[in-house]
Amino acid sequence: MKHIGRKLYNNWGPNLTVGLGLLTSEWSGFKVARDRSDVKIFYLSDFSGEITQTGDGFTPSDSPFGKSVTEHLEYAHLWYQHAPKLPPGFCGMRMISTWSDATMLVIDKIVGDPVSRFDIHPEAYMSAMAYDVFEFDGELIERKAGRPAAQLFGLDPNRIITQGPWFSAEQERDYIASKELGGPKAPGF
Repeated sequence: MKHIGRKLYNNWGPNLTVGLGLLTSEWSGFKVARDRSDVKIFYLSDFSGEITQTGDGFTPSDSPFGKSVTEHLEYAHLWYQHAPKLPPGFCGMRMISTWSDATMLVIDKIVGDPVSRFDIHPEAYMSAMAYDVFEFDGELIERKAGRPAAQLFGLDPNRIITQGPWFSAEQERDYIASKELGGPKAPGF
């Protein structure tokens, strides 16, 4: 299992959780930015509490290259320009887009209770939970890493992405120590 990034899940509103993160060039699906954006939209399905990416995804006709994280998140035409048959267990969508020569931006929009699924405060914009992203046999696997540093949640997706690594120095030290002792014990999805 190879560590390839980190995501921050936020309670974005009633029944909506938004995950914002970066995947590094260590990911096998990584695409380098060459004056254009490589964007893919995937559907997410929930099977017995485990969220999985469904299918090969589709490439939207519009490119958000050079736009802000907020524009990526809110650009409805990009997310919904094609009306497919939704997969069984549909619970949301994921966009993966070229972000820099070293990272790809990943945004998840997941319908469901953020408190039970991600251990996030029930009031919107009040808390977040960080997850480490790993690749195993071509699949993305996430493991809970812990609460991010204070104030790294809320309405501004640009601030969330640019303020990484999303941990205070003390939390990062404790997290690294826990990995040396076998890693976080919380179940991923």
